[in-house]
Amino acid sequence: MEMRILKFYWVLIGCLVLFAFSAAGADPETVDPAALNKQLLSGIHACFAGDYDRAWDIFNQVHQMDPNHPSREYYQALVFFWKNNIDHNNPRYDIKIQAYLHRSLEKAQNRLEKNENDIEALHYAGLSCTYLGRMAAHRGNFYEGGLQGEAGRKYLEKAILLCSQTPEKGSALNPKNSCDVCEDLYFPYGAYTYFAGKLPRLLRFMNFLWFLPKGSAEQGLELLARARDNACLHRLGTQSLLMNIYARFEPHRLPDALALSRELVQEFPDNPYLDLEHARILLKAGQYEAAYHHAINIYGKASAGVRNYDQVAELGAWLIAAESELGRQNLRQAEQILTKIKNNPAYQGNTLTARIFLVQGQIADLRKNRKQATAAYQKVLAAKDHLRDRETGKKAEKYLEKPFVLPES
Repeated sequence: MEMRILKFYWVLIGCLVLFAFSAAGADPETVDPAALNKQLLSGIHACFAGDYDRAWDIFNQVHQMDPNHPSREYYQALVFFWKNNIDHNNPRYDIKIQAYLHRSLEKAQNRLEKNENDIEALHYAGLSCTYLGRMAAHRGNFYEGGLQGEAGRKYLEKAILLCSQTPEKGSALNPKNSCDVCEDLYFPYGAYTYFAGKLPRLLRFMNFLWFLPKGSAEQGLELLARARDNACLHRLGTQSLLMNIYARFEPHRLPDALALSRELVQEFPDNPYLDLEHARILLKAGQYEAAYHHAINIYGKASAGVRNYDQVAELGAWLIAAESELGRQNLRQAEQILTKIKNNPAYQGNTLTARIFLVQGQIADLRKNRKQATAAYQKVLAAKDHLRDRETGKKAEKYLEKPFVLPES
């Protein structure tokens, strides 16, 4: 009887110990950083390949390796971001993205409570905050965007300072770590610095009480160039961001945007967002025939049912084809394509709407029908919420003042 009672207590103690270890999660000291980073890189490559479901599953496995690591939730937020990329103003995933970013931030802050100089925790806290700020600003909440952005900057600057003082921490020279977290810091910090420097001077002055951006666009580009050369986890993200910055905000760097884009579509040929961005950059570069053929190739993938090439990707491809025909002054063909787009049930309710109105206005201007052109540009500016596109709106405002003409070859 006594033996049975003693055995029962030993089993009970064993269960309690097992429960304690499972509840606490993996000890960060026992988790192999190289194995964890290898897992993250595999998920990142799946995202860039357009295989979002596989990326989600890969990031889920990080939780099994270290339930307390903040990377899983951060990258799962990015999976939703990638899914929404081709309809970027659509708020359908906003709540989920924000929830995962807040969870990543919470995990990072929990680690910082135990060690305020944890560079990796500072890295993910900075990533989560700056991304939350970016989302808020993109949706028009500049106050919240400024608060989150400033919080992220402080985390990142502290991490960079610690790296300069103790470079062996997180360094690629550290045999325990296959990635250099210190170099990865320059991706979010460079992005913040660039866009803070790009804020209009009046906006910075009007909002000085809550948002004091530091740095400049030039410094931000230097930091991002460093990240592209040396970052591990954020190398591809930096390349994609630089491609967009060069194409949208640095017109003299358009050839660089095209080179970066070409590299990405060659490495990841079946990502609908990268495919459509490459075609748009070809348009900006005046390579209308190449843009047209690339758009037709995208449409072919959508027709063949290639993963994630949905109706919005198909419509985006047709719109680029219409813009290509416009650039080649084939106005009738451009109009026929626009009619095909508008007859598609997926036409309503996505961010392509404003661009379609813009092309209609451009065609009317080329035909010297100023009244019709003005009406189309006004429709662009009347778009609200997720139907609104800032870049397209700026073009519409420009053409309302002065009629659209094709650039000289």
